[in-house]
Amino acid sequence: SASRIDAGARYAPDARSSFWLKAGASDQDSTLDEVLSVVQPGQSISRQSHFAIKPRSNDVALRHTFLSGEKLEVTWGAETARTRTPITLVRDSTLHLAATPSLQESLDQVDHDRSDNVYAIARWQDATLRLELGSAWVDYRKDRDILVSRQAAVGQDVRLMENYRLRKGAPIAGVTWRFAPSALARAACRRWVRPTALDSLAPVAVAGMPLDDQLVLSGGILEQCRAQWEWTQSPSTFIAAFVERSRVHNLVSPLDGVLNAHSDVTNLDRLRNRALSPVPKPDLLEDLPVYGQGIARRVNVAFEQIVTPCVGARIHYTYTDSENTAAGLEGRRIPYLARHQGNFALTWAPGWKTFVTTQAVYRSRRYADEGNTIGLPAGWDAQVNLFVESRDKHWAVEAYGANFFKKETKDLYGIVVSYRF
Repeated sequence: SASRIDAGARYAPDARSSFWLKAGASDQDSTLDEVLSVVQPGQSISRQSHFAIKPRSNDVALRHTFLSGEKLEVTWGAETARTRTPITLVRDSTLHLAATPSLQESLDQVDHDRSDNVYAIARWQDATLRLELGSAWVDYRKDRDILVSRQAAVGQDVRLMENYRLRKGAPIAGVTWRFAPSALARAACRRWVRPTALDSLAPVAVAGMPLDDQLVLSGGILEQCRAQWEWTQSPSTFIAAFVERSRVHNLVSPLDGVLNAHSDVTNLDRLRNRALSPVPKPDLLEDLPVYGQGIARRVNVAFEQIVTPCVGARIHYTYTDSENTAAGLEGRRIPYLARHQGNFALTWAPGWKTFVTTQAVYRSRRYADEGNTIGLPAGWDAQVNLFVESRDKHWAVEAYGANFFKKETKDLYGIVVSYRF
């Protein structure tokens, strides 16, 4: 089970200045009970286990954006977040007969994550040039308290403590140059320490290019540089290309490997006022890549076309060269990053407050784990979304299907009904 609540407010004293304040909290409760049975002629033996994880988190964020003159915009803010994650595992020490009690062994663990950061970004622009420069100061701390107990070894409990502390500056720089009426170039570099919060009020794009947060886990460091070229060939044709290099260092424990790898299931998208079904992201990964550190180099070419007033199409191709840089794993690929990926999408707006999106993705062979032992075959994946709303916009219905043609995953179907008042 999962629950989340968020509240926010915006105050604009005038047309040149705005303040945002946001606070949120989430609560999750996940359990897993398993029984391992070995059946033999005349008897069977088994081993039971109970696992529970109950993360609790809260966060507060403040942002202020104002114009200082006709060409200069300044944004500053501060954010803080806390996450407490109790983890419990109780299991039989060994396989045993059903009528024979077994000694127990247990793990009681509590992780505390704290992230605090302040930031400031200045943007200056004229008719052809836009410059962005800023920095953030981040303080991330993770404390772990682990207790291992065994009934077979009474009085010999093992308590382990781990502490991680990261204090680091995070510079940001970007430039956008419109060198022709229909063409422009962008370039940006940034360092980002992912907070323990699920979201942020801070700007997520530099020079018009959004931050890619799919490769880094909470407490990890992302260093990313990207150069991009865009050309609007006609009012109905858009072409773009970019090259990008990302270096990632996630938190890794000598006890149990990569930290903060659990996925959030609260799904912030459910809190949004669903006005229109968005086109799926062309670079969305299949799952969370769990790894210690690595480098990803990507080249992307995109072509988008308004075919008719009701139909739009896009084609994206991405070539990725990724490598794991952790000791003992050199040369292996980062999980879920395919070397070749093609994205093909169509949008159709037939009228009657209806919007249909379809997407097909081809991925070459990739891996689901850091050691590259679990290979995923090359193949296609597809999904369809249908969005319909009433004339007064109070009611909206979205129906979707996903995982089509993906043999290793079951098809997924769903429907979302929204009422706005």
